[in-house]
Amino acid sequence: MQQQNSQVPLIIIRVVAAALIAIHGWHRLLNNDVADLGDFIADYLPMGHALGWVVTLLEAFGAPIFAAGGLIASGRLVFPLGLINVFVYTMAVLLYHLPHGWFTSGTNKDGCEYGVLLVAAFASVTLAHMPEGLKRIFRRKSHDAYGLARHEL
Repeated sequence: MQQQNSQVPLIIIRVVAAALIAIHGWHRLLNNDVADLGDFIADYLPMGHALGWVVTLLEAFGAPIFAAGGLIASGRLVFPLGLINVFVYTMAVLLYHLPHGWFTSGTNKDGCEYGVLLVAAFASVTLAHMPEGLKRIFRRKSHDAYGLARHEL
């Protein structure tokens, strides 16, 4: 029971973060704003319009899968979707929001504070859902880095 209760805060973060980006994606789809995102991405990366669609579809359809967690595919999709979200929103912070300052309201509109919070939320959930095989690799490497014997794992 204690183990299950300790997961509740992480579930709340996962569901709320996913809901926020799903709303983003659906708003863009319903208001025909995908081209605007594509135009922005095209200023920095090739195939910007295609990437605009990928990001929008990831937000609209990937976010609910991320939110569902263990209810879909035994939770195996949370880690890869989380990695993708961390990458996408880190790029959004660096390319778009950071040049607008820190605050998302008030003196600096479109700043990066909200994006940084989303990246932190996705990173936290992603790390918590890291597959056991990767956890063993990282544990082994960290023990090796500190000169500990492998048999101590």
